[in-house]
Amino acid sequence: MRLKSILCVVALSCLLPAAGFAGDGDDYARAGWYLGAGGTWAPHWWKAPDDALGARVKTNNSFGFHVRGGYRLKRWLAAELEYEWLDGFDNEVSGSTIFKLGTHVVTANAKFLCPALNRFQPYVLFGAGAAIFDIDDREDEGANLESSSAGFAARATAGLDVYLTRNWLLNVEAGAVIPTNEVEVSGGGELEELFYVPIQIGVQYRF
Repeated sequence: MRLKSILCVVALSCLLPAAGFAGDGDDYARAGWYLGAGGTWAPHWWKAPDDALGARVKTNNSFGFHVRGGYRLKRWLAAELEYEWLDGFDNEVSGSTIFKLGTHVVTANAKFLCPALNRFQPYVLFGAGAAIFDIDDREDEGANLESSSAGFAARATAGLDVYLTRNWLLNVEAGAVIPTNEVEVSGGGELEELFYVPIQIGVQYRF
């Protein structure tokens, strides 16, 4: 009888914290609006064409930022709008920049979350929207690129939300942005398949 009482006390002491944590988890997965912002680092995945003299063109990666706002519809689903800006992918020949590609990408996203871990919520995200590439052409180097290019863009990423409090969370995310843009070069070549890998770190506030 005494052993049964001890076991009951131990079981109850284990269940009470678990019940409280589950309640917190429900709060972290609540419906509501949110806003977020952060930095982006973007490796590129395309090959630049050779310049007019046949020299190899080297493309560098880019830094930028992103902002997003959305609404969590269910424990496992949120809808959001995201804007991402990149300062520019420098394209160099022999150490000199001949042109630079800056980007603006706006997508409407569907975010599928796993709230089972309470404060730690992994997710996958799929989005569709538009991409604009701004070309800073260094004409004295002979790049002769058009000034801008607009096209459709798709976004597919995976990430993790880490709740610091009920309202504030940290966010890390990586994946791919795949635009349909093509940038024509005066020599007859073109830049195409301009997809890149956004690696994001940010903060969000949940209302």
